[in-house]
Amino acid sequence: MDNSGILNLRFRGESGGASNDFYNDILVDNLAIKEGSLGTWKLATIPEAMKVGPNFNDGSWWSSTYMDLFDRACHFDDSITFSPNGDYIHHMNGSTFIENWQDGQGDRCDVPVYPHDGSVPASWTYNATTSQVTLNGLGAHMGLTKVTNSGEISDPANAVSSITYDISFSPNKDTMYSDINFGPGWWRYVYVKTSLCSPTIYTDVVSSACSNFTWALNGNTYTTSNNTDIVATTNGQGACNDSIVLLDLSIDFPSSGTDTIIACDSYTWINGSTYIFSNNSATHTLTNAAGCDSVVTLDLTIKYGTTGTDVITSCDSYSWIDGVTYTTSNNLATHTLTNAVGCDSVVTLDLTINYTTCLLYTSPSPRD
Repeated sequence: MDNSGILNLRFRGESGGASNDFYNDILVDNLAIKEGSLGTWKLATIPEAMKVGPNFNDGSWWSSTYMDLFDRACHFDDSITFSPNGDYIHHMNGSTFIENWQDGQGDRCDVPVYPHDGSVPASWTYNATTSQVTLNGLGAHMGLTKVTNSGEISDPANAVSSITYDISFSPNKDTMYSDINFGPGWWRYVYVKTSLCSPTIYTDVVSSACSNFTWALNGNTYTTSNNTDIVATTNGQGACNDSIVLLDLSIDFPSSGTDTIIACDSYTWINGSTYIFSNNSATHTLTNAAGCDSVVTLDLTIKYGTTGTDVITSCDSYSWIDGVTYTTSNNLATHTLTNAVGCDSVVTLDLTINYTTCLLYTSPSPRD
């Protein structure tokens, strides 16, 4: 078959030992190829679903990765429909990936920006000779909004009304390759039929792991936080996957500390034990704010109170350190002070009261 789509056939027939060759040209209807484009497609959920480089099918300048399925989720859930009646429909469902050049507000998921928002009616045609699809309609596009046949635009006002892509398919027609020469190089977009490919894409958030975590999806054990590892499972459709899971892991760690305590005579600690001697080896395990073990070591110094007797002998009465004035002997009263190490010092009074002797003098009577 030549590039015009004409299949050259040669027939040979034999009769009576003689052979004759017959030649004919048959035009192969490229309708089957055109019909391969029909239906609704999404960007494939694989690495290099979008890529760009200086040559055809070359991603040496940039290519998408699994992470873009999460960072640009609003782009990968867009779909395009090639209708049998020639309509081209871009489904963005109210949100797509906006680049800074479109409105100056940064790269992000947001409301589509005119005219690349699918609001302008568009159509499509297929050239069987060149295997190209042309989209007609202001802002109509496949892949990225900025890429045109003459370059990458940097202002929505420069959107084109017609754009052409080279189209090819996988053998079973479930994957479509859209290539565009934009001047300095080539962009490639890989699309899959939505009817055949609808993977589950989600983030596995793990926030309660202490010290290490083994992820069942890949069997790896992590000792530090991780939010970049991705596991994809294939369904055998080539550019499709059954599921794509991003790990969002926060590893927390046990903590330890020392509880330094100075007590008098005895101390009952958080472990319920009462200590009467100094101790720096006891430990107790709590749970820290992250939900991991918090091991506390006791550093206990036990100091002791003192006692003493204040022996006093006094005449008639005595005012002691407790502020009481005693007029009789006493060996029961106590008073508590603080000793040199900061503990109680209990003083017992041992008081002896002696009394003075009083003599009564009577004056002589004047009559005497």
